[in-house]
Amino acid sequence: MDMDLESPSSSPPKTTRKSSESGTTSSPSRVSLGSNNSVEAETPSTSTEIVPKRAVSEVIADIFAPFDRKTDLIDPFQEEVARDEQVKEKLNEMLLDLLLECHAWSEARPKYQMEVLSEILEKEVASVLEIEQEQGKPQNISSFPCPSSANTSAFVLFTRTRR
Repeated sequence: MDMDLESPSSSPPKTTRKSSESGTTSSPSRVSLGSNNSVEAETPSTSTEIVPKRAVSEVIADIFAPFDRKTDLIDPFQEEVARDEQVKEKLNEMLLDLLLECHAWSEARPKYQMEVLSEILEKEVASVLEIEQEQGKPQNISSFPCPSSANTSAFVLFTRTRR
């Protein structure tokens, strides 16, 4: 922004600059004091608005709108912080749920796998007993432990050692 303080007798010079990119001509903003201490602001030549001349004392006496820091800065910042806290709380809750589900799955998985394995082994034992009965070689069934959920591990160990 160029600021010229000129004598009252001279007329304010007008300068134009040519933009290399768009090829348009624009005038820089200038403030100059004329013969009657008025403020004259030049606008770019693309604008057709004419700024009325005002006395310097009027410009100085103008009251600007007060800056309300609470509504302009503090409240939006506090809203953003509160929203961030809500997001963190929700993410923590989701993470806790995920950890609990993972723990429950990992605790239930060995029991389920053991049940599936015992069912498979029970079927194998039943098929072996059936084949022995077909061939006429009955085995003493009392030597096999009773497969139940209480002694499944003993049954699995017993069938593994028989192989």
